[in-house]
Amino acid sequence: MAELDSRGTTIQVGGLGLRTPRLSGTAEALDSQVGRSRLRSAGGASDTFQGALEGAGMRTTHVVELRAATLPGAGPRAGAAGAGRAARGVVDDEAIELDVPQPSEGWEQAVLSVDEYGVTTWSFAPSAERGPGVRGPGNTRTFKIKRTIVEPATGGAAANRSIFGEIGKQVLKVIAFRIGDVVGEAGRSYLDQWEQTHQGYGVRDFTADNYTGPAAYFNDDAARWAKLTEGRTLLFVHGTNSRAHGAFDALPQESMQELQTIYEGRVIAFDHQSLSRDPMENIDWLLDRIPEGLTLDLDIVCHSRGGLVSRSLAERTDPIPGQRTVRVHRTALVGATNNGTILADAKHWNDLVDMLSTVLNTVGIGVGDTIDLVLAFVRQIAVKAYPHLRGLACMVPSSDFLSDLNARPRGRNQYLAIASNYEPVGGNAAAYFRDVVTDRIFDEQANDGMVRIDSVCGNATLGAFAPVTETLLLPDTMGIEHSRYFGVPMVANGLVTWLGDGVATPV
Repeated sequence: MAELDSRGTTIQVGGLGLRTPRLSGTAEALDSQVGRSRLRSAGGASDTFQGALEGAGMRTTHVVELRAATLPGAGPRAGAAGAGRAARGVVDDEAIELDVPQPSEGWEQAVLSVDEYGVTTWSFAPSAERGPGVRGPGNTRTFKIKRTIVEPATGGAAANRSIFGEIGKQVLKVIAFRIGDVVGEAGRSYLDQWEQTHQGYGVRDFTADNYTGPAAYFNDDAARWAKLTEGRTLLFVHGTNSRAHGAFDALPQESMQELQTIYEGRVIAFDHQSLSRDPMENIDWLLDRIPEGLTLDLDIVCHSRGGLVSRSLAERTDPIPGQRTVRVHRTALVGATNNGTILADAKHWNDLVDMLSTVLNTVGIGVGDTIDLVLAFVRQIAVKAYPHLRGLACMVPSSDFLSDLNARPRGRNQYLAIASNYEPVGGNAAAYFRDVVTDRIFDEQANDGMVRIDSVCGNATLGAFAPVTETLLLPDTMGIEHSRYFGVPMVANGLVTWLGDGVATPV
């Protein structure tokens, strides 16, 4: 165990160098000789998160446990800007620095940090030192781990509690993984590999009996498609890194049964690729599956990026290939990225993985494959290979895709926008989401942790998705983040009522 040096002088902790400006306390190293089981269990990574790391071939090589406190009077550096950033929970120029031995040839590394409140972040080597055969000038790399200041609870608010059972503890894990042969090949990136493994195309029935799990696709079943022409059909469209059963499985079964009754069993879902293909390409695939000569009347429930897929169909201006007709009547845009999300920009991928990792490691979310996708992003950032992914690029605010889509007429389709102003209910991740995500990433605009409300519901900015007249806004007191809309009774009931009214009084 070593004493921290509050002046920022390097101390040795096992085989690592550590600098902790303005912190007092101790640091303890657990090196690889204590056994893999101890390394695995050390730190605040949940069993699920740790299991996903190992399943992805990501090994823990070093662990440092800090027990530290900020020195009395050691606040932000001088100046109003520094004080303001500290008040919001971010101190860049007082980051903890960790010197780590260079990885072996054919390996890369990152540092995973879990602080006392469950804030889970990733730090990467300087860009010039990442990638195959790339090494820095010395035998070590320096990783900077940002500190998050947590304001004490006031006004009777529930106090933040340390996930470790002791205030001031933070765990730093050095994670290593093999680079393999994917580096530098956009078509064989970690993210591309993830999508090829986890996501494909298909259209399936989505009933009260099967909506919580996978089901067979009826892509080329002409008889099943023909049955859908007998009345209005309800289509579910998921968002990024999901499947229909992962995106909507929290809907109450009684709500699904009501929808099944309203649509006389014509309830289906569309699974699609969401990283490497843009929404127009997704819809082209869907239209190609519809047999020639059929006319479909659709209502849609969509989530997140699925809003862009749904609008690419509802607001389509190009003729539909062949002798097919598709009319969209009502679309429920739930947490939809109508004006994009800054987290889709490669420059913010680190913010994206930090936010998702914090949620996954503290409260969890309902999409089972999400941890694997987060780790694919981590490996992609660590090797400095940023492939152009059309499925994500379409969601970057002011992208060419959004500019084109938002300029299209809406036609007769009616929209209901459902959005949430997310504030955590409880202590673990509250400081991170309130101070880091809301303030720094979303410019202090109300958001659900992934998408701003004015992206879901529209705004009057020139070239933007125009405001939707029918909206359902979830207040911050409910604590509903981006992945948790469909387990909310207000949302489920609102969907059933709004869609039912549309079928009863068709346009």
